[in-house]
This record gives sequence, structure tokens and C-alpha cells, in this order.
Amino acid sequence: PTEILHTILLGVVKYFWGQTCWLLDKAHSMGIFQAWLASVDANGLNAPNLNAVYICKYKGSLIGKHFKSIQQTIAFKIYGLVGPKMRTLVRTMGDLSAMLWITEIHDMDQYKVSVSYNFPRPITANKLCIDL
Repeated sequence: PTEILHTILLGVVKYFWGQTCWLLDKAHSMGIFQAWLASVDANGLNAPNLNAVYICKYKGSLIGKHFKSIQQTIAFKIYGLVGPKMRTLVRTMGDLSAMLWITEIHDMDQYKVSVSYNFPRPITANKLCIDL
């Protein structure tokens, strides 16, 4: 029901990735993040390839498949590198993305309630991050 590539990956996730990179660069932590990202076992991902060196080197020129990999792993790889506000933002994005990637909806009424609850949470969390 949602066109994930343009509305989520190349929209919201790309924007939050930019914020995360800015914070990591500011803290001189991009190298640590790259090493942690490289340690991911990509066999469990629903994505073709996770090339941490490429993702971190060309962080401003990524495409949908990279953002999909980032979205699936970033919550586990930024802990200790960014503050609690940014971690909250990443978690809320993860919650929303997981709901939107559901391929089979059994109870549409419950699904709509859950999406309605989760959709504004990243926006609220982003307001908390403005002072970062």
C-alpha cells in the first residue's frame, strides 16, 4: 500500500541519514561506524549487498538499496556514537519502516491504527533533535 522507495527510502531515511552522517563526522566517529557497519552479517538482511566502505565513503550519493540496508542496521550500529535523542529518532524510523515493509496484512483495521500511531513519531523525535 505504500511506495517505499520514494516516500520512505529516498525521502525520510535519506534525510535522517544525512543528519546521522553530520553528527558522526562532527564527532569524528564515521570510521568507527564504518567498522561496525562492516561487521554486519548481511545474510539476514532483506537487501542485496551491504558494502560499508562504499556507504560511508559516498554517503551523499547513495541509492535506494543502500538506504534500505542502512535502515535495517543503523539502530544497532550507532549506539554509543550519537546521543539519546538521535537514537530515539532512529528507533522510531525503524518502527515505522518495519510496519511499512509488511507484505501481507491480516487485519487491516489494526494495521491502520498502528501506522497512524507510528507515522508521526519520527516527526516528533526529529523536533527533539533540532538542537543537536
